[in-house]
Amino acid sequence: MTKKEMDKLADVIVTKLILTLTQINNPMEFEGPDHEVLKEIIMHDSEHEITEEEMLLGELARLQTILMIYEGKDTVEGYEKAAIISQKIRTIEYKLNKI
Repeated sequence: MTKKEMDKLADVIVTKLILTLTQINNPMEFEGPDHEVLKEIIMHDSEHEITEEEMLLGELARLQTILMIYEGKDTVEGYEKAAIISQKIRTIEYKLNKI
């Protein structure tokens, strides 16, 4: 196996690992312990409660920013990450449309 082939194989393996690690277990779910921790951090020492819609809009803005960064990287890895982020954005948009 040549160095070029090893590098290509390594890229495939890393890409699969990233895809596996960054996938949402249930793409229609935006709840759970992480959701509550984030809510607590945002609302620390505040008398107001953040709504589900506000949480989703904040997450949507964050993901859109990350998407722009990955789309700006003109590499295969950048496009693969952008595809993952795009799926997450669609999930958030779906949830926002249901509210």
